[in-house]
Amino acid sequence: MDLCSLKQLKVVKISSDRLCLGMYVSELDCSWLETPFPLQGLLLQHEDDLHTLRALCDQVGIDVVKSQLSGEDIQAIANAPPRLLARNYPLLTSTEQELDAAVGKYADSLNNIEQVLHSVAEGQALRSKQMLGAVRDCLESIMRNPTAMLWLMRIKHADRYTAEHCLNVGILAMNFGRYLGLGRQHIEWLGLCGMLHDVGKMQVPQALLNKPGRLTAEEFDIVKRHAEHGYQALRDDPDLPADVLQAVLSHHERLDGTGYPHGLSETSISFFTRITSIVDAYDAITSQRCYSSAQPSDKALQILYANRNNQFDARLVERFIQCVGLYSPGAIVELNNGERAVIIAANPAADFRLCPKVAVVRDAEGHAIQERIVDLAAERQRPVEQQLRIKRLLTLEESGIDLESFTRNTLNPDQPGP
Repeated sequence: MDLCSLKQLKVVKISSDRLCLGMYVSELDCSWLETPFPLQGLLLQHEDDLHTLRALCDQVGIDVVKSQLSGEDIQAIANAPPRLLARNYPLLTSTEQELDAAVGKYADSLNNIEQVLHSVAEGQALRSKQMLGAVRDCLESIMRNPTAMLWLMRIKHADRYTAEHCLNVGILAMNFGRYLGLGRQHIEWLGLCGMLHDVGKMQVPQALLNKPGRLTAEEFDIVKRHAEHGYQALRDDPDLPADVLQAVLSHHERLDGTGYPHGLSETSISFFTRITSIVDAYDAITSQRCYSSAQPSDKALQILYANRNNQFDARLVERFIQCVGLYSPGAIVELNNGERAVIIAANPAADFRLCPKVAVVRDAEGHAIQERIVDLAAERQRPVEQQLRIKRLLTLEESGIDLESFTRNTLNPDQPGP
């Protein structure tokens, strides 16, 4: 494209790998609602916005007139060699190394969230700065190696469900943002969305939240108000990003318009809300609650997939499934010989993703045995009838394995449990 032709165009289509600061993005190859950017146009002034756009879009339209770059610069960039589409965050520590730091940070963050929830229960106004410490402590670990925090969030305590759920949704959201390659600030905002999304439940009678049976229509109406209670507790916070506040209010909205509290249509549900609703549902499904049993991860992912388009954003659900994976470290499995094991390392090789390394800790009758490490990828070299393979994923309850003790004694013997 010559300079004369370029000047006659208001919008120039370029690959997102060629985006630069100073460009004005006016068109995307996806809906603006599938990005953190609410307006139909964005002047790129921050590296985080640049990385996030590269992660979520393949091609964009650049408004030549509104850009801060000259026509010559835009022409040169449009013809330049490609760059990386999205930031690829490297692993900086091993899982074992990261657990040394993560165990303490997880425990501190959980205590911090419990204090915040107690303040809300007492009717005090909430400030997002009270959560930022927890978000940033977890985020530092997740950016180095997300496996450690994801492992720790598998350890559940029924008497701390609300606080653990808030923390875990924040961890899941930040891990998902890291996987997508979003800019760091956007990942931090996702952490705030997750950790703050259910603060309004502290204004709901605990008897209803802990009721083991089915709620009546009137009781459910009371529980549903937690989204508005959370919004009211946070709406006067001058430091809280508007996108986070909207996620607190709208994380139970559905793309088909049947959600609550306002029955929003698809075009009114933001990117941050869409991610929060997915990770919220995943953690809830995989947790033991007073009215439902915990489901294994694969079952939770099946539920999310079955409800894509009507409840959840289909594109984000598919990316989340890729992010979580089927056999991630900390998951508990039953082998084909009946033994039960903890996955301690995933296998990144494409042909062996269903063959992680596991620690076998229970026999076929569920009795504790001397731990042994088995590389299921190496099992492929044995005769088929002798190979150990994963039969199915288990929940903590059905496995009989104390994951907290396993983590403390086997992987991290020098640290107390969370």
